[in-house]
Parts: sequence; C-alpha cells; structure tokens
Amino acid sequence: MNLFKKILFIMTFVLCNCYSQRCYSRTSYYISNTGNDINSGKTPQQSWKTLSKVNTYSFSPGDSILFKCGDRWSGKIISQSGDSTGCIIYGAYGNGEKPILCQSLEITDWIEESPNIWRSIGQGVYGKEIFSNKDISFNPDNWKITYSTDADASVSKSLKEYYSAPAGLKIECRKSGDSFSDIKLQTVNAVNIEAGKIYELSFYAKSSKAFETGPLYLNNCNATCSPIFFSDVWTKRWIQFRATMSTKKGGIQMLFGRNFPEGEVLYIDDISLKEFEYRSFSDVGNIIFNHGESCGNKVWEKKDLNKQGDFLYDINEQCLKVYSTKSPDICYYDIQCTLSDHIISENGKSYIVYENLALKNGGAHGIGGGNTHHITVRNCDISYIGGGQQPGHSNGRVRYGNGVEFWGDAHDNLVENCKIWEIYDAALTNQAYEDIQYNIIYRNNVVWNSEYSFEFFNPRGTSKNIQFINNTCINAGYGWGHITRPNPTGRHICIWECPENASNIIIENNIFYNALQYPLCIPKGNLSPMKIDHNCWYQKDEKFANFKTGNYGKDEFTRYQKETGLDANSIMADPCFVNMSENNYQLDKNSPCINKGNPQFPFVANDKNVDMGALR
Repeated sequence: MNLFKKILFIMTFVLCNCYSQRCYSRTSYYISNTGNDINSGKTPQQSWKTLSKVNTYSFSPGDSILFKCGDRWSGKIISQSGDSTGCIIYGAYGNGEKPILCQSLEITDWIEESPNIWRSIGQGVYGKEIFSNKDISFNPDNWKITYSTDADASVSKSLKEYYSAPAGLKIECRKSGDSFSDIKLQTVNAVNIEAGKIYELSFYAKSSKAFETGPLYLNNCNATCSPIFFSDVWTKRWIQFRATMSTKKGGIQMLFGRNFPEGEVLYIDDISLKEFEYRSFSDVGNIIFNHGESCGNKVWEKKDLNKQGDFLYDINEQCLKVYSTKSPDICYYDIQCTLSDHIISENGKSYIVYENLALKNGGAHGIGGGNTHHITVRNCDISYIGGGQQPGHSNGRVRYGNGVEFWGDAHDNLVENCKIWEIYDAALTNQAYEDIQYNIIYRNNVVWNSEYSFEFFNPRGTSKNIQFINNTCINAGYGWGHITRPNPTGRHICIWECPENASNIIIENNIFYNALQYPLCIPKGNLSPMKIDHNCWYQKDEKFANFKTGNYGKDEFTRYQKETGLDANSIMADPCFVNMSENNYQLDKNSPCINKGNPQFPFVANDKNVDMGALR
C-alpha cells in the first residue's frame, strides 16, 4: 500500500468510527398516527402523534425519536442537534414499511373554473364533524322539509338508493311551486357558528332528473352560496361558507322550489359540516398522480394551462389550478401536491442521525440546510423530491430540489446505504461558493431517475476529502423533472467548477449506467484534485465526458484515460444487473464489475475482492 493510500485509509477509518462511537441512545421517544401529544412519548403505548410535538420538544444528546413503521406524516421535521457526547437519532420502530415523512397534500375536491381548468379547494385543516347522522344510519329526524301552499314535497330515509350504506336521504317533489323558497330542506338541530370562521358543507347527491337548486344558506349568520347543479349520477358537492355573525342556532337550508322537476326524486348522502382553516403555503413544486404513474407539468401563467396535467399555483388565490379534460379526481385515484419546503430542515445543526425513514413527495429538498457537521443519513428511501420555486431569484421562476444537500460550511457528514430516486435536481450534493467543506462521504447508495446523481461545487472555497464511493447510479435525466425543466441535462457526476483550493476529491468503485447527457461533466477548472478510478461506465448514447479541455465519446474511453489520467482501472461495459425492470440493481454472477473495485476503503478494507457499485 503506497503512502497516499495509507493516509487515506487511516483518515477515513477514524472519520467513520467517530459516528458509531458517538451516536448511542439514552431516551427513546415514540411517535405513531394513533398516539396523543399529551402522552409521555417514552413507550409505544404512550406514543406522541404529531410532528409539531417533535419539533417543539427539547431533546438531549443521545435521545432517539422513533416513528412507527407503516405510518405517515405530512409536514416538516426541524432537526435538533446533539453534541460530541451523543447524536440525536431520528429513526423507526416496529415492523412493516419504513415510516413516511412527506411534504404533500392529497387533493380530492375540485371546481371547474373554466372549460378544462379546475381549481382546488379544501387545502387546509378540518375541525371536528358538526353534523350527526351524516351517513343516514338512523332515521333523518334532524332534517325537515317545508313547502308553501303552491308546492308539495317530502323527506324520508331511502334504503334502496344511497351513496354509502346503510341509507340515504330521499327528497320527493310532487309540486314544485313558483319560487325557490316554495320548497325548503333544512336541519332541525341547531349548531354553534362563530363569526369570521369558514365552514365547509360537503355531500354526495344524485337526482332522477338533472336540475339546479336555488341558494344554500348557513342559517342565522349571514352566509350564503350560489346555486348548485344536481345530475343523474352520484357526484360529490361541497360549499364553503364564511360566517359573518355568531349564532347558537346555526343550520343548513337548501331552497329547491321552482326548478325541482315535479314527480322527480333527489338523493343526498354522506352529509358533512366541518370548521375549516386554510393551510397557507407559498408554492406547489409537483403533482404526483396515482403514486407516480405520472407527474404534473408546472407552468407560471394561466394561459399556459393547455394540456392534461399542466398546473400552476396561484399564490394570490392560494389554490392550485390544473388542466384536465374531466375533474382530476375522476381522472386520477390519488393526487399528491408537493409543498415547496424541506421535509427535514437542519440548518446550522450537528451530531444527528437519520435512519430507516422514507422521505417522499416534497417540493424543496428531502434533507436540506447549511453549515452542518457530523450528520449521518443511513438506510433511508428518498423519492419524488423538488420542483418548487427557489426563493431569492429575481425572476421568481427558478425551480430546485435535491435529495440530500449539505450547503455552506459542512464537514464530517455521511450518507450511506440509501435508495434515492425521482429527484428534480441532484440526488446527493454538497455545495458552496466560498466556504470550507471537508470529510463528506457518500457510499453504498443506489440512485436512479434523478437529473444529477452527484452534484458538487465550491468554486472559491476549500474542499477536502469529498468521497463518492461504491454507489450505483442509473438513468440520470430519466426522471419526472427532466421533461418539465427549462434547462434539461441528465448527468451522473456534475462538478460545475473544480475548485483550485481542493484536494482528495474521490470518485471510485461506482457504477454509472446511462445518462441522457454527459455522464461525467466537469466543464470548468483543472482536474488535478480529482481521483476518479475503479468505476464501471455504461452509456447508450455516444457522449461520455465533458471537460474544459474538450469532450470524449464513449468510443474514445481509451483516449480519455490516456489524456486525463483518470479512470485508469475503470471499464466501459454493461454492469449486468439482476433485474432492472424491478429496480433490482444487484450484480449478476457474470457481471464484469465483480472483483474490479478498489479495496482500500475502510468499510470493505478486509475484503480483497471488492465489487464495483453498492454492496447489496
């Protein structure tokens, strides 16, 4: 072993061992969807429920915050720091799928604002149910119908026609009258209504013959809405009222006279009235349809909404607008709108471990924050990240979002054994302009369908011992974000400018399978700090490397090795994965990557036969 490799071995061994020595657990706190924030949180039976509780509680170095496997939370984790005596650990407990942390809202309610343009409603937080007997499970005594001498109607329970069991509300019109007020359906039981609050009424309705109602009212609080249309198929309707007066005698009143066809029947079911509070946010980065079958195309002006899936977030109206030939909830069974905020925010934090978590559906970074140190991200799944509007740009139309980003002054950080896919920008990245970054290691990760697998820049700063080793990277530029980007690229390694004050930038033992553009791109700066070797490159396109001094095609790999001195022990070959169609990127027994890696790294140092790529 030469002197450089000995020094590298010792330095990395010490760095990696400091994580395992410092990150032990003192007190564990448990969080589950069935918990309660008034609990102690110290046992699974006494679990907390919300991220708000986690973010506002003061933890001690060595404490663990454990999320229940199979559960899901929407919101942001604001990390807390440990210290040199112990890390704060954010992890998982129980059996099943990794707990999901996301920054997304499921949108189910839509109004057609204009032909094929649908706007969302219901982006907020709901209070408790105000109505009783919402699914007509017992006699509808809380409803009554009144009619004038010029009309005739009745209300009863229907056991034959309903949206959901056991029954529905049946309104029969025998004579419609001359005005809307000639037939009134209203609640009997009074409810409390507070001035200034918003209340949402929702229900399913079906009419034997289509017609339009008169106005709907929230009684005794000066709140009304426009007429609504009933069709001959079960359709969900929802109305939002803003109360301008407080009352203890509130209720719902619907006017059916005049337009209600005589001899026809209207059915209503699943009637709900809840207090509603808008959830304010600044932007939507992406829409994920049907768990990733397709994604939306973000535009900036309403005039550009012209094809299926186009969307914009109207910040003034605080609503999402989508182009769809039918109501989006008919076209798609699941609609997740990602909010432009990090799932985990760790600005200025240190001595933290994130492990065994699934971070998905976020409009900014999966894990983001500047000036961090002693951060470990281990065995996490990170997917469908980015696309939100990046703050601080003059034109306001720059989009961003990385899987894991270490910004500014950062050191002694590790990302290992993670799966990362469908990222708008970079799956893994450390970035700065004139800061100090050192001892940052990315190893044994599997990345696919991201615009960049690894992105790095610090043009006027100091960068030392940045390692990208034993990773498997597949199909850069093939993700959802590529086709919606104003500047599509598709690169596995993108080092925008190799800084002059840099040393020991190592890219070894990786597999890079196919990129839409150059899989290796270092367009500025000299290559002397780069140590790129023992990699497997496979490229369907002719392009391979882009440097300041020129470009190389995949058929010029030998010339590239000779002229740059890089990748002397690397190969250009198909790595032969077990089953790419099922995202199984283990190596086939006949893979040319077997026993071709460099064994001079601590986590495989005792193995004389090291494979390229992630060890899975």
